[in-house]
Amino acid sequence: MSAQVWYSITDGNWNATSTWSLSSGGSAGSDYPKTGDRAIIEDGDTVTLTQAETCGQLQLQNNGEIVGGGNVLTLDSASGIDMVFTHAGDISTASALNVKITGINSNGDRSYLKESTSSGAITNLELDDSGATHNQSGDLNLLGNFTITAGTWDTSFGGSNHALTVTGATTIGDGSSSADTATLTCNASTISLGSGVTGAHSLVVQAGGTFTGGTGTHTLGSLNIKNSTAAKCTLTSGNTTINGEHGSSSKAINIEGSNGTTNFAHGSGTVIITHDGASDIKADGVTLALNNLTINHASANINLKSNLSVAGNLVISAGELDTDSSNFALTVTG
Repeated sequence: MSAQVWYSITDGNWNATSTWSLSSGGSAGSDYPKTGDRAIIEDGDTVTLTQAETCGQLQLQNNGEIVGGGNVLTLDSASGIDMVFTHAGDISTASALNVKITGINSNGDRSYLKESTSSGAITNLELDDSGATHNQSGDLNLLGNFTITAGTWDTSFGGSNHALTVTGATTIGDGSSSADTATLTCNASTISLGSGVTGAHSLVVQAGGTFTGGTGTHTLGSLNIKNSTAAKCTLTSGNTTINGEHGSSSKAINIEGSNGTTNFAHGSGTVIITHDGASDIKADGVTLALNNLTINHASANINLKSNLSVAGNLVISAGELDTDSSNFALTVTG
């Protein structure tokens, strides 16, 4: 069946034919939005997911609302659409809306749009669209986790940079693919990934994943690069503030295995650690190479778990840097 455009005509469940019409303000149709279809939730209507659903594009008009019910809405289409998610209405925060984007790569670049007039936010977002670039065309705030399994998420659109805020964890790469299969490109955007998170690493780069920091200001709970030459991470040339750590391993920067540092670069920026407690920074079996490093919290107790080389300046405004009982080497050029 060819792709169709469905308009909500009343409050109701997504999978109820009485909720949708093939014309705005028309009578109920005999189906509801599915793979490739365009779904438009019109002004004043509330549509609820009662199970996992799929469409090609979702458009929330002003005062239109979607209730996720903790289910996944998959955006899967090859219909030549420009925006996979146009958000001018409301996303209910009473229950999670989880979104997965996939199967749109044949049409080239696609965009996520979050307009400033909207309210609410997606909880968990996954991009699994090999070979495709999705440009973020508005500020994006996720209440849960961001996973890039395949494809590129680019925070700029039309020459403008847009903020990306993820409350939970951001994972780039599926852990087994070749390099550059999944990419987060940050440009000059303001990036916040798991700020203050202490239960788990907030930015994890796995095999197949690439983190391109760009030039903006970043805030991370902590950074974890897996032991793989296919895991690539370049920090921003601006400031990266780390204000959390992994709860069980107490690591603010954790580069696993000597392969994990193969494609790690400090980006000529400054790492600022403001975690209010003990945490470790390390690169397994090799020297952790940073550009500028600042420690700035009275309760910070930062322990080296590998040799550390600082190409620029080391500043301890408050807190402590400890070379550990293993007496790891510390080299500061500036």
